[in-house]
Amino acid sequence: MSRVKKNETEKTKKKQAGKRWLILPVMIILLISGILLVDDSYRSMMMIHEPKALGVSRLNENIYTFTFCGKNYYLNKEEAYEVYDYIKEAFLTFVESVKKQKEILLR
Repeated sequence: MSRVKKNETEKTKKKQAGKRWLILPVMIILLISGILLVDDSYRSMMMIHEPKALGVSRLNENIYTFTFCGKNYYLNKEEAYEVYDYIKEAFLTFVESVKKQKEILLR
């Protein structure tokens, strides 16, 4: 196979891989929008106000309600920030320890 043919086949493979990665998010968006559309139509047809398939609402300044498949999940914003800070600190200490171990091994 000549160099020109080889380059053309590599370019087509790259294009196909790019299309695959583009199709995946589009399919996920279509799936979620389809679920929401069917849920909204069913609830309006049956005159049901709650529960929803997917939904987010705010109860007050600190508490959010997430609805997934008819169940409500509550999230306290302050507690979520505390957990985020804890995970961030743990990750940073892990990265620092890995850097120190790398420096020790490279000496």
